[in-house]
Amino acid sequence: MNVAGTGSSLFGSRLAGHTLVCLVLAGCSPSPSGGFADWPVDSAGYEIEVLPVAVSASYARGDDVYLGLPSGEIRKARDSRLDAEWQDYGNPLGTGPRLLFASRSGVVFTGADHHSVYRTADGGATWQVCLDVPVWRMDEDDKHHLYAGNYTQDDAHSATLYKSTDDGLTWAAIWSDPLNRHIHTVRWDDAGKRLYIAFGDGVLRGRACSADRGATFRDLARHFHDGPTDVAFTDDFVFWGTDNGSGQLWRVSRAAGTQEELLGDSQYLWFTVAAGEQVYVGTVTARKTGGEHAALLASADQGANWLKLLEADESTGPYSRGFSAESRELSAGGWLYCTGGAEGASKFYRVRLRSGTPVSALGR
Repeated sequence: MNVAGTGSSLFGSRLAGHTLVCLVLAGCSPSPSGGFADWPVDSAGYEIEVLPVAVSASYARGDDVYLGLPSGEIRKARDSRLDAEWQDYGNPLGTGPRLLFASRSGVVFTGADHHSVYRTADGGATWQVCLDVPVWRMDEDDKHHLYAGNYTQDDAHSATLYKSTDDGLTWAAIWSDPLNRHIHTVRWDDAGKRLYIAFGDGVLRGRACSADRGATFRDLARHFHDGPTDVAFTDDFVFWGTDNGSGQLWRVSRAAGTQEELLGDSQYLWFTVAAGEQVYVGTVTARKTGGEHAALLASADQGANWLKLLEADESTGPYSRGFSAESRELSAGGWLYCTGGAEGASKFYRVRLRSGTPVSALGR
């Protein structure tokens, strides 16, 4: 979410010949007063473990947990047996990855800023470049089609979504937007059979969805300068994290299509991960003067009530503290994996709702 380059030069180069239309969802409620910054840390209803490894990216698929180390090594662990020996997948990048993803067939993908995407189908014995652009996030639909969005950070590139129907061997561009630089997230909603994307770092950042596996897309909303960073799904809602510095989480009703603004009142929402009724949000500090505490937030009832599970050290400026490197999905054991803490000394956590905890006793 690089915010550089959004001044007048970008207006001139990106908006020529385009009609500006701001689309909004119906029923948007007012922003809440206050926010999570002053909440006390309360993790009594959750299990939190600190794992003895530094990680720059992670991904969970069932009982498999993939870890990308800051030096570039890729490891695979068992969610149910983290004490067992981890499988070595090699070091295709030579640097800490931003992207880590495993398809249902077991093909693993990784990439880093300013690096191509690499693919292995043989447990890391060999790696090959499969997509010659950097990618932050990927996903897979129920027909084994893969989707990846570019994460380029210069004015020469446009936000572009790619699709593969052969487990990542080849890719085709299926959507692009010249008003933006890159894709922040791509998610397949299996309950709604829709593909969602968020794109940004242009003047009109936005979010869109496809009901035909990427053949066509419908804009859901456009936002000047700041917009969505990630999307996740519970049984009844679609959740959008934002990078507008407000700390807002947008909750959209599946049934009514109405939108509410939850949380607030500061910071960037870096990731949203959800399953069933459980939602996790990781924040990154936004204030230029510092003084903020990034947080890992959780709701066990689809956003009706919230807890602050973890809090990072005080920030020294924007992006200086945060929770990131999330596993994108909850593991078979119900764990979310993520990093957070002090700059240069972040801890790697796994977190889950404690078995038997009454949801009615959680949150505010």
